[in-house]
Amino acid sequence: MQDIQGDDKTLEVLLSGSAFGIDYYQREYRWKRKQLQELVDDLYTQFSQTWSPGTPLEKQSKYFLGSIVISKAGDVRNIVDGQQRITTLTLLLIYLNHLQRDHAKKVNKIEQLVFDEDPGGPKFKLDIPERNDCMSALLNGERYNPEGKSDSVRNLVDRYDDLDEVFPKTMSSDELNMFI
Repeated sequence: MQDIQGDDKTLEVLLSGSAFGIDYYQREYRWKRKQLQELVDDLYTQFSQTWSPGTPLEKQSKYFLGSIVISKAGDVRNIVDGQQRITTLTLLLIYLNHLQRDHAKKVNKIEQLVFDEDPGGPKFKLDIPERNDCMSALLNGERYNPEGKSDSVRNLVDRYDDLDEVFPKTMSSDELNMFI
């Protein structure tokens, strides 16, 4: 029997490694607007409680995302628990990357948390083949028609569209940069 090891990781550390897959028994991506809204509200509320111009990142408060359980076999990391959160956070990172596009100060490493460069194009950190065309379109700022696609793909498009309505609109460039 394999040991179970737990440790605290930042989202950056979690997503900096190799890609994640999901096992066949995992459910579809099912989050609705309500769960997306709650996550964005929680992240922004926690951030806004300690942020002020000039506050260094290490002085910012932290937000506990909950447990994410990963099974590792060789170089393959499969998500056992936390797929809904990691998927939603990936959508949020793509959205934030688009928001910062016109800003002078950008967080360049944000794309490295979404995908790795691969000779065949981007390889998403959440590497689920049936979702990759959709994720690629969203990453490139293109509309994606999910008609005839899985529930997961339809939900990806819907939740990404919801981000434009649920994400706070009042952030300054500096605030957005620090939030990212």
